[in-house]
Amino acid sequence: MMNDLRNNRILEGASRQQVFELLGEPAPGSSGGYLRYPLGYTGNGINTGTLIIFFDENERVQRYMVREG
Repeated sequence: MMNDLRNNRILEGASRQQVFELLGEPAPGSSGGYLRYPLGYTGNGINTGTLIIFFDENERVQRYMVREG
């Protein structure tokens, strides 16, 4: 799923509501400026991944990243 989101640029410019509709409720600890979604194991040993989505002042996706660990 993560590769599809990256390769097809599905999240770029999406609204917060569109992200909720696509991915569901975020993980606890998300704040107003970003949402966190656990991805499970990353394929690099026993590391787990988290998708972090950052929003701009208009509540649109500004950028996103995957953090391992």
